Amino acid sequence: MIQDSELLLNLWLSLKPYIPKKELAEAAIAYVKQAEEFIDIEAAIQEIKGEDRALDAAFLELWPDDTEEESFDDEDESYDSGSENLDYD
Repeated sequence: MIQDSELLLNLWLSLKPYIPKKELAEAAIAYVKQAEEFIDIEAAIQEIKGEDRALDAAFLELWPDDTEEESFDDEDESYDSGSENLDYD
């Protein structure tokens, strides 16, 4: 999978100098949308995140960071509702 991520990044970096700065954000989004059809984009995001600002912004635009919501969706073993400790004498 790393090979796909490296290819995604290297192709983008080779095209980027030819894209006007005003159009860079839209071009990055279009590029990532197209790449999604051919590679596992979620794995690529994890592998190349932080390598290019325009790609990072495109990733965030297309897949907003839902870490706060996910943390509440997962079962949290440290959460204690108190119902297990009720004494019903």
